[in-house]
Amino acid sequence: MIALDSHAGFTSAYLAHRELAFSAAQRVLGDPAAAEDVVQDVFTALWRDPSKFDARRGSLPGYVAMMARSRAVDRVRSRNAGAAAVVRLAVPQ
Repeated sequence: MIALDSHAGFTSAYLAHRELAFSAAQRVLGDPAAAEDVVQDVFTALWRDPSKFDARRGSLPGYVAMMARSRAVDRVRSRNAGAAAVVRLAVPQ
């Protein structure tokens, strides 16, 4: 088990699972830059509160992939909601 609350443990987890997170986010977003942002969000959240990962509920790779996918889906929904709001607020000509 990796100790995520230590610098060495977190670094090890990041190096081992960053590509998995990127791949999960990239599949949803189709944008490498946005996928990198998601990876940063996922690992920043894990660094700030490593207790959110519970090894009794699943593996760290599974948790990282699920978080990356969830955050990527949130970004797509937010982007779509913003675009829909612009259309609704457009002045008819």
